[in-house]
Amino acid sequence: RAPSPLPPNTYIKQPNLLAYDAELRPDLHMLQDIEACEILKRHPHENLATYYGCEVSNDGRVVGLCFEAYQQTLMEMVNPGHLSKHHPPDCSSTAADNYISAIRNGIHHIHSLNLAHNDLNPSNIMFDAHDKPVIIDFDSCLPFDSCVSTAKRTHGWFNPEIKISDPQNDWDALSEMHAWLHGTTEKYKFS
Repeated sequence: RAPSPLPPNTYIKQPNLLAYDAELRPDLHMLQDIEACEILKRHPHENLATYYGCEVSNDGRVVGLCFEAYQQTLMEMVNPGHLSKHHPPDCSSTAADNYISAIRNGIHHIHSLNLAHNDLNPSNIMFDAHDKPVIIDFDSCLPFDSCVSTAKRTHGWFNPEIKISDPQNDWDALSEMHAWLHGTTEKYKFS
């Protein structure tokens, strides 16, 4: 359970039922999110969202996940017009390298816990009050070798042929973000 009262500047993530089709179950995604967040709560990292716990109704049902609130995504920061992935963002090379380095640190930490995020993209990176990148959205964050075929991932930022949770999924996504931030098609190899 999240603390009561909740800390100031708390964001409560609740399932958006419109985002699911008949094959995707919001209850399973929320459970996956909780399982990953509970592991990450025991092993925090400065480049991962701060998770406070679950908001629970009077009848004992989880109605939301409580996180520190962040103001802006990487997508919003460098691509305020919300143009496509193929449109170069407004970002200096130095800033891009700093963002990628911080995201890479967060990914290494997730992988050290035998988890892969599986949905890294510029909309799942936010910035804290000190403009430090923070990885969010852990409902696709699963133990290595788990099935990701029913995970809710972001169109255009993952390979749909990949069906297994694997660290390489995150490195491939980071390579895509690196190319996008630098306005190039050249892929950088991460590990």
